[in-house]
Amino acid sequence: MHNGRAQEIGLGGYAANAKEPDELTLAKAPVEAAHVWAEVKGGRNIVSERKAAKTGRIEANRQTLEKLAWEVHKHRSSRRNRKGFALTEKTHALWPARLESPVFKVIGTEPVAQIDVKAIRRVVHRLWHDKPEPARKIPYP
Repeated sequence: MHNGRAQEIGLGGYAANAKEPDELTLAKAPVEAAHVWAEVKGGRNIVSERKAAKTGRIEANRQTLEKLAWEVHKHRSSRRNRKGFALTEKTHALWPARLESPVFKVIGTEPVAQIDVKAIRRVVHRLWHDKPEPARKIPYP
């Protein structure tokens, strides 16, 4: 019960042949249940914490490469280089411009969580064969 409402929580899937130490077996289930029960008695709302964590993962999956690149660009505008000088306006403007055409058009709208080696290869392969000089100048944070 939490705030007068009954809530149920699962301990996890049953693993008959548990090979990992964190997998749930019949022997570990009562111990895990006692642990969860003690935390609930202590006032912790595990159900809402799990929902919040799941919502956070869903939000992270919605972050696209383009959106995050612009956030990095905004952060870089206040950053200084190794010698302590601020980035020039020209450098500040070139950084996203070099990403827009080759990278954002190919994988910019994909969620960051789904970008893998194959997606990176699509970008790099297209660039190195079509425009090797701009490919060399693609910035990295």
